[in-house]
Amino acid sequence: MKRVVLFMMLALGPALLTGLIGCGDGCRGSSYRIDTYQLDLFRNEKTRPDQSTVSRVSANDTIPYQKLELQLLAKPIFVSQVTAGGSSLMACDPVNSPLDKLKAMTITSDQPYSAGLPAGTNLAPFIHIFPYDGAYTQSVTNYLATAARFANDRIILQLQVAPDQIVRHRFTITVELDNGRQLTSVSAPVFVIP
Repeated sequence: MKRVVLFMMLALGPALLTGLIGCGDGCRGSSYRIDTYQLDLFRNEKTRPDQSTVSRVSANDTIPYQKLELQLLAKPIFVSQVTAGGSSLMACDPVNSPLDKLKAMTITSDQPYSAGLPAGTNLAPFIHIFPYDGAYTQSVTNYLATAARFANDRIILQLQVAPDQIVRHRFTITVELDNGRQLTSVSAPVFVIP
């Protein structure tokens, strides 16, 4: 009888534990790799110094450069699994952590951004990154030089330099992960105001 109970605990324990603890948004592993990134545009309106309202920007909208957010939203692959009784179950954990790190990031526009930044120029040195993992804000170039350059499931980017004139831009972001994979995403067109 003790063997049956022990076997049941080993075989069904993870499933029962997950059922007892539960996950509000479904069972997801705590570690993930990035499958793809999607580039979306958002408007960030500061309502107070410590608060802002963020809303999606539609194709061909006009927006001041200071309010434009380029957000890389990942399709993650969760890799934390519990194997018991011959079957795999996703482990629930309230903390999600990326396994991939960013090796390089290129951010370009299909139009000249300014006289010194023609179309196709890497704008990364002029864009700040909000890694969404509690790391402080800094330029993309500086962030990529740090040890904690994780490929998070959401990366927020903000322009720090005004364009010379109102132009319709379509941004392309190419991310190279430390494992050599390159992920490219193109934004909808948007008119950026100096």
